[in-house]
Amino acid sequence: MTMEIMRASSAPVDIAGQIFQYDYFTDHFRDETFSFREFLIDAESVSCIVDLDSYEPTNVSLLLLDRILQSLGFAVSAYILQQQGRQFKFLFIKGIRWNFAGPIRPGRPVRLQSTYDMQFLSPRKAVCTFDGTVNDGKAAFNVAIEIFSPHEAPWDIETSPIPASN
Repeated sequence: MTMEIMRASSAPVDIAGQIFQYDYFTDHFRDETFSFREFLIDAESVSCIVDLDSYEPTNVSLLLLDRILQSLGFAVSAYILQQQGRQFKFLFIKGIRWNFAGPIRPGRPVRLQSTYDMQFLSPRKAVCTFDGTVNDGKAAFNVAIEIFSPHEAPWDIETSPIPASN
């Protein structure tokens, strides 16, 4: 079986205003908040500027960075599926890996840049992976998310690539 690789349109699109903020990322985290100021996605990459508030005065916490990455992954996955007229039943974080080369300071915007791939492994399962950096190399990350479709509406893995948006 061949895997279908899905991507967004080739022209960059700012989806910052379309991002649904899941309660999971905000409940019980009143001392550390974040919001996407800019969220550009094209056929191969994602670029974000994130405003954040952290209780830690010298370094952004790993938990806050994890929540930002998970939110990025969920937003990109949902956006690509929406472009195809598809939806998901649930998303599962398969893995997050970090490699730090320097501090990420709170009180300043954080810039994330990443490439991504979304592959449909079966009619009901897809995997979206991200490889990127934070603040021009202060940290590198890798995220893998498994996506499952509703049982009553499996994906058609023979569909054509995502059309360019207008």
